[in-house]
Amino acid sequence: MKHKRISVLIIGLALLLTTFAGAQAATRELVITVPNTTGQPVPVAISFDDLRTAIGLDFPANWDSIRVYNASGQVIPYQIDDIDLSGSLSGADELSCLATGNITIKLNDEDEAIKPRYANAFTIEKENGIDVIRTLDAN
Repeated sequence: MKHKRISVLIIGLALLLTTFAGAQAATRELVITVPNTTGQPVPVAISFDDLRTAIGLDFPANWDSIRVYNASGQVIPYQIDDIDLSGSLSGADELSCLATGNITIKLNDEDEAIKPRYANAFTIEKENGIDVIRTLDAN
């Protein structure tokens, strides 16, 4: 089954900023509204250009600290897709996950963050110039 990429510009963004005082790390959160009428997981993708703009260009994000949470506050797996095939993280690359409702992307500026490892849930292919996300389990 084909799923077109849900554009965060279309589904809407709400940016929540949380900054802790003193020596503690600063954290930024991005809430993405994911409309879902079927109850089935849908693919959500956001480019690092859009993510960077949403959290603030001056925020010294540690990209290894990224965590994605569902509406219940549980961590959900995500993957980073090397869209431009540069071999390194760049603005064109996308953070993708499967969601059944709103998600929150959190990241901070801590140096000690450990990047989580998850198995890929889907592939992204170009069809007629459009990114098409396919789940690996054919759902």
